[in-house]
Amino acid sequence: MRGVVRLVGDVAAILCVVWGCWPAFAETPEPKLTIVAIEGRPVMGRGAAGAWDSGDVLNPSVIAWRGALYDYYSGFDGSVWRTGLATSSDAGLTWTKAAKPVLDLGAWTKRYIAANGAAIVIGGQIFYYFQGVDANRVPNIGLATSTNGMTFRSQPDPVLKPGQAGAWDDAAVGDPYVARFGDTFYLYFLGMNRAYVQLIGVAKSTDGVNWTKLDGPLLPAGGRNDFDANGQGEPAVVYAAPYYYMLYTGRSSREFRDLGWAVSSDGLHWAKKSGGLISMWRRQYWDSQVICDPTILPTGKQDGTFYVWFGGGDRPEPAQRLHGQIGRMTIKLN
Repeated sequence: MRGVVRLVGDVAAILCVVWGCWPAFAETPEPKLTIVAIEGRPVMGRGAAGAWDSGDVLNPSVIAWRGALYDYYSGFDGSVWRTGLATSSDAGLTWTKAAKPVLDLGAWTKRYIAANGAAIVIGGQIFYYFQGVDANRVPNIGLATSTNGMTFRSQPDPVLKPGQAGAWDDAAVGDPYVARFGDTFYLYFLGMNRAYVQLIGVAKSTDGVNWTKLDGPLLPAGGRNDFDANGQGEPAVVYAAPYYYMLYTGRSSREFRDLGWAVSSDGLHWAKKSGGLISMWRRQYWDSQVICDPTILPTGKQDGTFYVWFGGGDRPEPAQRLHGQIGRMTIKLN
C-alpha cells in the first residue's frame, strides 16, 4: 500500500513539473450581496420653499473628483426636473449644495426634465449622461461635459434614442448609468415600449459619445406578485471580482419601490438574484414607500464594501411628489 501511495506521489510530482502546480478543485465563489449598514436619516434633503429642488431630491450620481465627492442629483420644483451639484468631504454623509442647477432645459431638451443622470470621468473631463424630453415629447438620453465640474456644455442632439417601431424600447429611453470596464464604456438604461413595459438594456462605446445598443432587455419582466411587477429601471453596475453586480429599482403594482440585484460574468448577460432588498424594518418614515435610484462607489477599505446612495420617499408615486430625499447605505459584495 505504501508503494502505491509513493507511486501516486511521484506521478503527481512529475506532472507538477511538466504542467505546473494548480490549486486542486478551485471553485468560483457564489455571488453575495450583504447590507452592512443603512444611515438612519437622509444625507441630503429638499431645498427650502421656492427653491429649484424644493419638491423632490432624488437620482444621486456620486463620483470622486479632485479630492472630494461630487453628487450630480435631480431636483424637482413641482414643474421641471433639473440637475444640481453637491460636494462632500466626509464620505458622503454630509453635503454642500451649489446654489443653482448645473443643467437645465436647453438644446434638444425642451420639456420637463434634464436630470436622472450618471456622471463619469473620461480623459480629465466629467461626462454627464442625462434624461431629456424632446419637442415631440419623446424621452431620450443626452450628454453634457465639463472640465471644472460646475459648468456643462450639452451635445446638440441625444446620444441614445428609442428603438425602431416594435422594439422593446420603441417609446422611451432614460435612467442612464455608465461604467468603464477595460477599454469599453457600457451604458445601462431603462427602455420602454408602447405598451408601457419598462425594462433594462445596455449599449457600448469606445469613446463615450457614440453608442451601439446590444440585444435587450437584460432581465426578464417581473411576475404579477414580484417586487418589479410594474417595471424595472435606474440600474447601477459595478465590478467586484469575479462578478459584475447590478442594483436596480423595481416598481410593484401599487407603486411601492425597492431595490433588487442581478449578477453577470461579463457585464452583458445577467441573472436575477433577489428583489425587495430593503425590508420594512430597515426603513425609516422618510423612505417607507420608495427606495430607488442607486449609485455605487467603493469605500476604499479593500474589504469588498461599497457605498450606495439612493433616493427615498414616503409616498408611493411613480415619478415625483414623493417627498424625495437621498440616503446612504453600505453593502458588501462577495
